[in-house]
Amino acid sequence: MMRTIIAGAVAGLFATGAYAATDYPSGYTKCAQNTGATCSMSGTHSVALGKSGSFVYATKTGSFACIGSAFPSNSYSESAWCSVGGSSTPT
Repeated sequence: MMRTIIAGAVAGLFATGAYAATDYPSGYTKCAQNTGATCSMSGTHSVALGKSGSFVYATKTGSFACIGSAFPSNSYSESAWCSVGGSSTPT
């Protein structure tokens, strides 16, 4: 009986999306799609490009165009998103 209850609870968590992958890492804010749109920011930040829980990272200073070539070793299509992390230097 207990095994059935636990299995049901785990299945419920997955069904509600509690573990769903996102298009931006935890602690980051989604800013633009990988179409050349601009992510506006000031200062130096860790930035990410990715989707579905898989990301590549770079460090950028000031606003930047969200394009795949701005990130190391990526293979994301236009459906990927850029996101900005916390400031790594004072703004």
